[in-house]
Amino acid sequence: MMNTIPHFDISRQHQKLRASLDEAYNRVVSKTWFVLGEEVKAFEKEFGEYLGVKHCIGCGNGTDALELALKATGIKAGDEVIVPANTWVSLAESVINVGASPVFADALPGEYTIDPASVQRCISKTTKAAFFRFLCFQS
Repeated sequence: MMNTIPHFDISRQHQKLRASLDEAYNRVVSKTWFVLGEEVKAFEKEFGEYLGVKHCIGCGNGTDALELALKATGIKAGDEVIVPANTWVSLAESVINVGASPVFADALPGEYTIDPASVQRCISKTTKAAFFRFLCFQS
């Protein structure tokens, strides 16, 4: 008999957080304020303090956050941004959404992380940034 490992089972984490998650959910639903509002403002303040930064902006999803990061660094049409070839589609999509072109760097064999030598080969005169593990480094 073979044991199987569940692909995506968050039940143990959920049980530990259930009371606080239920409280937060009920608080938001009872106020019927799902976008912006007090909860988002509180999150931005608390998370910004945790990170030790002056400004923190909550986003509706990761693609929006990536787009904002690219815009904040001045990435625009005509620029190239190096991304891992094995990335999730939203990373390349966010590059395209700001008008830039994604350039795909290979992963290290057996490591699944971006290959620095491949990044080096991808750099051109129009390269403005590269993403490593969703961190953006601007040239």
